[in-house]
Amino acid sequence: MSTNHRILKCSPDDVFAVIANGWYFPTWVVGASRMRDVDASWPHTGSRLRHSFGCGQH
Repeated sequence: MSTNHRILKCSPDDVFAVIANGWYFPTWVVGASRMRDVDASWPHTGSRLRHSFGCGQH
């Protein structure tokens, strides 16, 4: 198994701000090609992201 390490020069709050915005999902999840919808309650428990998988936009 390979592992990758990356040192980020930002605060945990900066990282959570990206994760908390569901529209950024394809920028940090490999294989997610585009967002179709994000619940207004994201990232709270029970909320959903709707995205497509693929190798780019079609």
